[in-house]
Amino acid sequence: MAMSGMSFASVVFSDELWKRSRVWSGRNFSLKGPRCAHGQEWDEVVHREFSVLNNDGSSLAMLANAGQTLMPRRTWQAMDTFYRTDNAAVYHGVCASTLVKRSASRVDAARESLRHLVSAHEVDKGHIMWVRNTAEAVNLVVQSWAVPQLRPGDEVILSVDCSHDMILPWQRAAQRHGWVIKYMKLTQDGSQVDILSLPEQLNSRTRVIALAPVSSVLGSLNPVMDVIDFAKMTGCRVLLDGTHTVGRMPIDAGRLGCDWLVGWGGSMLGPTGIGFLYCRSELLHQMVPFLVGGCQSLHDWEVVGVEGMMEHERFESGMIAMAEAVGLGETSALLDQLGMNGIAERLAELGDYMYQQLSRLEGVHVIGPSTQRQGFCSFVVEGVDHHDLARSLAKSGVLVEVGHHGMAPLHRALNIESSLLASAHIYNTTGDVDRLVAGLQNVTS
Repeated sequence: MAMSGMSFASVVFSDELWKRSRVWSGRNFSLKGPRCAHGQEWDEVVHREFSVLNNDGSSLAMLANAGQTLMPRRTWQAMDTFYRTDNAAVYHGVCASTLVKRSASRVDAARESLRHLVSAHEVDKGHIMWVRNTAEAVNLVVQSWAVPQLRPGDEVILSVDCSHDMILPWQRAAQRHGWVIKYMKLTQDGSQVDILSLPEQLNSRTRVIALAPVSSVLGSLNPVMDVIDFAKMTGCRVLLDGTHTVGRMPIDAGRLGCDWLVGWGGSMLGPTGIGFLYCRSELLHQMVPFLVGGCQSLHDWEVVGVEGMMEHERFESGMIAMAEAVGLGETSALLDQLGMNGIAERLAELGDYMYQQLSRLEGVHVIGPSTQRQGFCSFVVEGVDHHDLARSLAKSGVLVEVGHHGMAPLHRALNIESSLLASAHIYNTTGDVDRLVAGLQNVTS
């Protein structure tokens, strides 16, 4: 398929991209939304929900939120309550049991709470399946949809800033089934993914494009709406990694028109051991379950058949993490209560502030664009071992992440072995950033 006649709107990484990113949500996302992420109410919620920041008598600057965030009080309290009063095997046993019904009701309510957070679209709310983490969700897409649908020689395009959770499942399947993996590379200055090169990579054999709306290492927003528009023109599917998007800014998968959206509780103020796969309704009927057992009884398979099960039951084999699902539902409700508009504004301001302060330090090189960041800032420091530096910062109560952050291909493209990553969430302030800067000055001076 010739693609030369197609082109992206001019300068996709300009202010127009920032404006378009604001309509990822079907709830009229504006950086000046009705509930702003500032003020007494915000501070009270943070103090109440995240007491761990001060529980040892000293203030903790928690700037290591890319790998895992803190979990609010109401989330672990909801899980505790479930274990004490509602713990029963959902979708198993005596359906007439009040306890089983109550347990199933809480898990189903959690599913709806998460669905509302990631897809408030009126026409197609899609389906939410519980998984353990992002990697399992991607594997579910690869094995349940791609393996039955793709043929040898078909192509999958991955963004070079994808995490290993996204890359490895596709690479392994491609080796087994003869698919071709391509990568969207970086711009010449290495600050962003070069989406302008995408038309040159698309052809009649392209079947899937996978990328993350927010790149944690680059700190940038990827123009997913433009990518989805191109995918629709060429008939290929789009898989989004929402690990560093969901819980940080509004996103409406239904309105976006992506086919799948994956995420993990631990990166969005939720419990570990629980993640999700959002799937558009149309695609769910093309997917073939690759893990079976547990709730999927022999009677289901032999008598009812896979078509007769509830949609989520087809892909949730074994016993789901019930308490963790309830906890993630509670986290979703809290995020909705605080307002994703305000959260996005707060993290955008913190991301820009981190860039401004870190870029002023001698010997510190910040990765990614100078503006329009979403609470992430990775950097390298000349002449210092990054792991030693991270340990030194930790002794002063400043926590950052170090290494390749599950994105080794991106670091190779940047020609660096490792980086330090400072990442903020709703409980962070500019004061935390100032402590990081002071710590770096002490070590590097």
